[in-house]
Amino acid sequence: MSFPFLWDTPHLDWVQWNGSVANPLARNVGEVMGVYGNFTLDPGPGQFKSSAHILNLDKMEQQVAKLTAPKWPEEEFGAIDLAKAEAGRQLYARTCGVECHFVRDANGSFPMTPANAFGKQFVRTAMIPVATIGTDPKMVQRFTRVVDPGVLRPLMNDAPKAAAASVLGVADGGVIQRALAALQPPPTQQQILAMMGFRDPKDQPPNPIAYKARPLDGIWATAPFLHAGSVPNLYQLLLPAKDRAKTFHVGSREFDPKDVGFSTQPFPGSFEFRTSEVGNSNAGHEGLNYTQVQEGGKNRDFTEEERRALIEYIKTLR
Repeated sequence: MSFPFLWDTPHLDWVQWNGSVANPLARNVGEVMGVYGNFTLDPGPGQFKSSAHILNLDKMEQQVAKLTAPKWPEEEFGAIDLAKAEAGRQLYARTCGVECHFVRDANGSFPMTPANAFGKQFVRTAMIPVATIGTDPKMVQRFTRVVDPGVLRPLMNDAPKAAAASVLGVADGGVIQRALAALQPPPTQQQILAMMGFRDPKDQPPNPIAYKARPLDGIWATAPFLHAGSVPNLYQLLLPAKDRAKTFHVGSREFDPKDVGFSTQPFPGSFEFRTSEVGNSNAGHEGLNYTQVQEGGKNRDFTEEERRALIEYIKTLR
């Protein structure tokens, strides 16, 4: 998985690439569990004891909530061509912005969800089914697989098999509840709701077999692209998949302001990314509204001029 950019994330309706989680505390504790945190799942008095420090995780989440998208640094990478960006804006409205990557309106606001049970609204994202987007399916396949709950089986109606996401949810919830119960002084209900981002626990992911399309403000700074990091720059993302690089090197900090990505040339210590390996496919995100536009009732690939115009417009999003 490619590490997602953090600005805007606490304000989105769903987090994670497959939109599987909304509650930031649940997501953050789950990340600790998945990346070398210590936790006990065996039944007994120590069940769900963990090394996750939920108050610190909450402080970090509050810091992330203050992040804003970076502005294209014209003094470093060149001035934005405003005429070309305007042409790109019009094309974006016909393609990328139709049902995927929403942009701010004239008042500077993104499309928002209806107010939830706590009166909170969130930036609306689009969940695009894997069959539609066509990008590498491995992440959602792993997430939706069925597993043996093991020592958690008594907490899952003794089911011999269960969805991996459900098993994770039970483990995650147990760790959180134990950690909350150990806090002194005990947190108020309002404090707990704040740590959970005022998310409604009854909300269920709209489609776990999908990938999330979020606003693209600041996307210029986040190459490589797609959830697997399998496309090196914005220009190649606008090409048919067959024309994208099959291998490229990552790790460089040398920015390419023309194609909008980082240098893909090998250097000592760089890593060769191979799209042929499991989970690394650079297919998908192509066709109408991705790499094509409809004209005269027929679909055609973007022209070179249109690709450059879209890139110029995307530079302006922040």
